[in-house]
Amino acid sequence: DTLIDGLRSIIVEDARMIIEDHMVGITWFLPSIDLAFSKVAEGLIASVDVELPGGKNNASQVQAIMSFGHQSEKFTLDLQLQDFDPHILSKKFQELDWLNDHELYLDGTINAVLDTELTVKSAELALMSHNGIISLPEYYQAPLLYEQISLNGHYDEDGNVEVKELEISAGETTINLSASTNINKDNYTIPLKLEIPALKQSAIKPLWPDTITDISAYEWIVEKLSVGELRNIILTLDILVNTDSHNKTSVKVENILADFDLENMSVDYRPPLMPVSQAYGSGHFENDILSISLKTAKISDLDVTKSDIKITEILSDKVGNANITVDLNGSLQTVFTYIKEEPIDMGDSLDLDFDNIAGNAELNVVVNLPTSKDVSFEDVDVEVKGELNNTRLPKIVRGLDITGGPLILNVSDGYAELEGQAYFDGRLADMKWFQYLRSDGKPFSTKVNAKLGIVRELREY
Repeated sequence: DTLIDGLRSIIVEDARMIIEDHMVGITWFLPSIDLAFSKVAEGLIASVDVELPGGKNNASQVQAIMSFGHQSEKFTLDLQLQDFDPHILSKKFQELDWLNDHELYLDGTINAVLDTELTVKSAELALMSHNGIISLPEYYQAPLLYEQISLNGHYDEDGNVEVKELEISAGETTINLSASTNINKDNYTIPLKLEIPALKQSAIKPLWPDTITDISAYEWIVEKLSVGELRNIILTLDILVNTDSHNKTSVKVENILADFDLENMSVDYRPPLMPVSQAYGSGHFENDILSISLKTAKISDLDVTKSDIKITEILSDKVGNANITVDLNGSLQTVFTYIKEEPIDMGDSLDLDFDNIAGNAELNVVVNLPTSKDVSFEDVDVEVKGELNNTRLPKIVRGLDITGGPLILNVSDGYAELEGQAYFDGRLADMKWFQYLRSDGKPFSTKVNAKLGIVRELREY
């Protein structure tokens, strides 16, 4: 035995090291490094503790432990990072120069298995970054600030990549992402899942890409929704990556599905139509159709007991269709105020004294209209069905009032109709009132059939 044979460990402290990598043409200068080599029964353990410049505290700490087995063609590498600045790598490797646009510092661990040619066989990542900046100029004009990003992932030599969890916290919003795929193919699919527990409506616009504002989704989700928040958001999609024979890569997104809940949300369909407020319900997106189902809401002082909204071509620049169904009850005057404004636009069609209408209504309203900005009366289909009670419709028939009820209201196919037992100028009658919303080319504009005892005043009237 020699003296070397009895040596169990070598320790080097506070050294400076220059490493020249002639294969890639890179030189590293390490100003402060501690090294230790230890012989163990299983083989050799090497540890490195190095301080690098550039961290947010003006220092990046990297600790590495490498374990080599006897006659093994693989070794393990366990890295511990503290305030590690990725710019240290991006300035050396052109492939990583995209990191130069971001300001982030990493804490965490990387546990990997490598072969003697330094090929990664497998790796487990648990990384975290605090208070950084991400720059995505192709999507956002201004950099994005975040409080925390954490990543847990896996990779193996067969090309399997799994993002077990990617959590991003920015302001009051937390986003969780997960995905997995195999990248050892020219064409592969990445199924991605995104979850957001709570997202205030006011936080949607800062997160929305500046370069994707010309689609219906931006108008309906960012502009037409306000106040309140979305909860329990779950979004899934497939990212298709294809590489052709010329080594050109294309990316396409398919199979987008989303579910969410709404709390205390306001929906402004189309001013001056009264907006929905205090809305509680749920939403679903699939096949480029956004569906929203409301359990409760308000339209001015009206109670919405149920509402279903369906909008097509939500991710397209094409003109889609909006179908809005609302069950409501409350003030009859508010109901007629609601339907007289654009785009329903019955104010000029119904010969009513809107300001002096009184009573209560329980109605089902169905509106179909295109999602284009310019909508004419002819483009809008409206159906209103329901019951009116304690009604007062002033001067509806040649200056005479209809009061009482119940009356059945039906608005559809270009006409409005009231039928039931009510008081006709103070006299009880079985009546039916009919009016065309557009009377051009029609035999009459308004018609009233009433069965009541005729007195001299009405006969002379």
